[in-house]
Amino acid sequence: MNLRDLAKSNIRQASLRLETAQGAFKKGEYAYAIRQCQECVELALKGALNFIGVEYPHYHEVSPILIEKKSSFSPWFRNEIEEFANISKDLARKREPAMYGQEVKGLTPESLFTKKEANEVLNKTENLFKKTKKLVTG
Repeated sequence: MNLRDLAKSNIRQASLRLETAQGAFKKGEYAYAIRQCQECVELALKGALNFIGVEYPHYHEVSPILIEKKSSFSPWFRNEIEEFANISKDLARKREPAMYGQEVKGLTPESLFTKKEANEVLNKTENLFKKTKKLVTG
């Protein structure tokens, strides 16, 4: 398997996470929707990195390498890198609380995230996914 094949696989996997996030949002499961958005963003950005020939780092938040390799992307995608990096950083911070809550404070994941926040995250994720899919699959 080459990196381009892996990029396409990442996009397929990201698509599944996005569908799950959309379904969770519709059911009012906002923490789970945010968690699935994080996974979608992570996979989509790793797909974008694979697409340009970069084997992604094996950790969840890839914004440093994304910014470092910015000049390797097509100009139309390059213009989105800063925003995509910010989305990745934001969701990486929300990843654990969206799954576990804040156990020390006795807060559940459901109590930490609002419908409004989940909707904003979902909209940003959908945009990021759409553009990374276009990059990778044409």
